[in-house]
Amino acid sequence: MCTTADSGEIIILSDDDDKDCENDLSCLIVEVEDVKKTDCMPAPTALDEDLVVTFSRCAEVLPHARYDCPIHPFTATDCETGVPVAGNQLFCDQCFCYICDKLASSCVMWCHSEMCHCNSHKKSPFWHNLRNTALLGGLKPFNLTLSEIDSHLRCAEMMLQNFRQELSEQFSSFVKGKTLQEIGLPLLNMQGLVHECNIMRVCSSLCVRLWDDVLLVAVLKGQNVSGVRKDKGKKDILIEQISVVLLRTELLQRQCRYRELCRYLRVVQTDDSSIFQQLQDLIPFFMCMHGDFTSALTSLFPSVNAPASNLSPHSFLFYLRIFETATAPKLMVIRPAQLSCSAAKWELIESAVPLKRAELVKFALRAQRCCCAVYTDSQCWTSLLQIVNTHRGSLTALPAPSKQFLHEARDIVNSILLDRQNSSLQIPRFFLEMYPDQALLLLVTAALGLRIRDAALSPTLPVLSAFKDNVWAFTWLCDNLSSSEERLRSFIQEITREMENTAECPGRVVDILKQTHLQLSCVLKTMHRLQTHPL
Repeated sequence: MCTTADSGEIIILSDDDDKDCENDLSCLIVEVEDVKKTDCMPAPTALDEDLVVTFSRCAEVLPHARYDCPIHPFTATDCETGVPVAGNQLFCDQCFCYICDKLASSCVMWCHSEMCHCNSHKKSPFWHNLRNTALLGGLKPFNLTLSEIDSHLRCAEMMLQNFRQELSEQFSSFVKGKTLQEIGLPLLNMQGLVHECNIMRVCSSLCVRLWDDVLLVAVLKGQNVSGVRKDKGKKDILIEQISVVLLRTELLQRQCRYRELCRYLRVVQTDDSSIFQQLQDLIPFFMCMHGDFTSALTSLFPSVNAPASNLSPHSFLFYLRIFETATAPKLMVIRPAQLSCSAAKWELIESAVPLKRAELVKFALRAQRCCCAVYTDSQCWTSLLQIVNTHRGSLTALPAPSKQFLHEARDIVNSILLDRQNSSLQIPRFFLEMYPDQALLLLVTAALGLRIRDAALSPTLPVLSAFKDNVWAFTWLCDNLSSSEERLRSFIQEITREMENTAECPGRVVDILKQTHLQLSCVLKTMHRLQTHPL
């Protein structure tokens, strides 16, 4: 129902339709309010179509780091510290130095020639670490972050710096010879005990990882090849004192865990680079003891800091014997010099297979190429010739190949030996198809010829006697040496002098040496005759 009151409608809503309407009658009165006409949307007028700007201003630039400057572009580099990069030295009034954490205008290192702070930015690990060092100060060794430092830690850091400065002054006066006064008694300084001012921090910072340490176990198992692990946002780096590295090296050798030892030495960081480099040079030996000769050869000739470049002649002969026989002495070594100073019994290496002759020759020639001591040593050449002068397992000389093969071999071996672009020294497969043993002997003989042309080889007689009954190979060597008459003449004089000074020599060796001398003399006379009476 509805009724009117004061010209407004009142609507009465009843709940008579409900079942229990007798005991619960109710009504709802709704009043209708007048709506003012001013609340309605006005009709569009002509003024609404125009926009008049009466005032404007630029946005306020808030303080920001230099790399976020909206006015001057920034060129990001990783660790450029020498000179400003592409206008990075420009800054506005609100630019802050990322390293000093203060206005760029007040940074004294902004355009410094050795450390340009204008190139710093947060995405570079180098600049990030430098910022932490500058802002953390003496608190950096405690592995704290900037968010963890409060006023109390800042106060402690200031007290620590003051203590270091006072201690440094006292230490300086101590070194200069002044006596210190304590409780009124003069104490004579001890000139023999001179330590750095941070010796206590160094002593207390020694932290030895347990063998079940998560990072150390991952490195030994080969699951981590970088030595870096992130733990709760912080980097855990495998860094150990050199004394700890030496002890781990000895223990792993006793346990015959050579592969794990190689993984550890490739990854760990230490505080003594000279001793640690000698340990890393032993990685090829440890791989040999593991029975992996292929990995040992790879470890000998990496692209950077090759252990083969530090080989001594004795170490070269040591590796040559291991690769040829697959045997080695069980040694406890921490320096490469210890490899050649042991009288231990040589035993078979478990699961190791001797290298083929071609691989042995490649190893020897590559070692001579990158190590001057091995290249100039006479015994190294003698041992290499003794490997290739007979068939494997035989004592008889190699039969002479055809003249055509000898003629073609000269160009092939020269292309192999003179190719300096390829560090791996490749021997063509076709060169080893018809006369494999003779081809390797000619390759070593040609390398020996290059060595004789470079400088005098002393002693020469043991090298020449290593040819044994392979007279054809020595004749081929003489033909190669005939290209340099002056060097050939000097070589004959060296042989003559050595033969005169050799008191005791086996009869067979004497015959070979006399034949050698005769052949060289004949070659020299032939060259002289051709120069005097050309054809």
